[in-house]
Amino acid sequence: MASNNTIKNSHQAGFTLIEILVAITIFAIVIVAATGIFLYIVSGAMKVKKIGQLKQNGNLVLAKLERAVRDAQVMQAAGGSDCDGTQTERLYIEDESGVTKEFVCQNNLIMLNGTSLIDETVEIVDCSAIFQCYADPPRLHADFNLRYPPDLEENFTLWVSKRNVD
Repeated sequence: MASNNTIKNSHQAGFTLIEILVAITIFAIVIVAATGIFLYIVSGAMKVKKIGQLKQNGNLVLAKLERAVRDAQVMQAAGGSDCDGTQTERLYIEDESGVTKEFVCQNNLIMLNGTSLIDETVEIVDCSAIFQCYADPPRLHADFNLRYPPDLEENFTLWVSKRNVD
């Protein structure tokens, strides 16, 4: 009688060490690439947000200036001097009801009657000469740069004339 001893197949189901190492390496490469893409998207979104804040702050200043000048009865430069085209960091505008608005640039802020028109996340680059007013015809030129530290900067320019010219 022959014995029924059968030799079992020595192949077992599973992965070899090399296969596992290759899979881990491929997985790590995919994770690193996905992380890089995610960080790129997040930094792009942050830059868009910063640019939006710059534009919002600058446009608010321009809108306040434009409205004040259009409704002005009297415009004066720093120290109450006439508007002769001299560049200044201070501007006084009196409306038809006699209310005086003081626009001033100091300490990296643009202020209206002592209240900052720009938020603390942005700063003005140079306050020395952002306003330039003219008497004939009555008009204002405003030019300033806002910066979102450390590297984003945007220029804002406005030419506006008085609406109520006598």
